[in-house]
Amino acid sequence: MCRYLLYNKGIRVKGICKFEKGYFNTGALIAVVIAVPFLATKAEETIQIKNEEFKEKQNRECYEKAEECMDAGKYDEAIELLEKLPGYSEDVKYIIQYAKFCDAVQNGEGIEELHKLIWYVPKGDEYSSKYIEEMRKAQKDTEEQYKKYMAQKEKEEEERMRKKDEPYRGMKEKYINITLLGRACAGL
Repeated sequence: MCRYLLYNKGIRVKGICKFEKGYFNTGALIAVVIAVPFLATKAEETIQIKNEEFKEKQNRECYEKAEECMDAGKYDEAIELLEKLPGYSEDVKYIIQYAKFCDAVQNGEGIEELHKLIWYVPKGDEYSSKYIEEMRKAQKDTEEQYKKYMAQKEKEEEERMRKKDEPYRGMKEKYINITLLGRACAGL
């Protein structure tokens, strides 16, 4: 029951308004039934957005910490942090590869191992991190050193073959004339 005052032409009239309880309860029930699922989906969407923002912030912090480790020369830590990033992008793969290269340099690995680690550096605008110039310079220097190393290794192998008296692997020079090619070359 609801009491109300009616003002009509300056006359104050007191009256009672009777609402049916059934209509009021039904209306409230309909409003609740409609509003609850709507509010639940909105709350779920909001929670999902907040979780995504939190994960993104956490990944960004992890990436920044990995960059700090790279700059400080702590390549093992940087690799661990970068590998923790879920579904890391191509950029992160390049940085991990470069961190492994820097770690190998720091540990005194040979030129062959360094060449394997830096064999691919992205070309052109494919990658644009703050490490790209360092990566390209490291690749160029490593390539030059590797070429010199391979030339030296080849020269040493030729020298070893001359001293060993085996111009062909496994065959002494005195037996070369027995072969068809050896006899043909001996006649020249």
